[in-house]
Amino acid sequence: SETVPVTQTALMRRTGPLAAAVAGRTVVVFGVGALGGAVALLLARSGVERLVLVDSDRVRPGNAVRHVASIAQTGLLKTSALFTEIVFHVPNVRVVERLATWDPARLR
Repeated sequence: SETVPVTQTALMRRTGPLAAAVAGRTVVVFGVGALGGAVALLLARSGVERLVLVDSDRVRPGNAVRHVASIAQTGLLKTSALFTEIVFHVPNVRVVERLATWDPARLR
């Protein structure tokens, strides 16, 4: 078996110019369903430093087939299930979970 260091530099070695463009950035993703969840994981893999995941929905058997989360995570908040998947793939990214809100003061 082969082992490799899991440093930010090692993980970002093959991401190309995108890593430099997103390094140190925070991205907020509103809605982490099938599309938002996949985008969030790709952003993490691209080198975004911090992701804020905003959603109040839960993983259900009917939507797990399209989601980054597995059917084993049924019942969890999509943000929590996605948090697990992201840090499993990219342990250096900081992930923050938030319940969905449309209140401008809370959004700030």
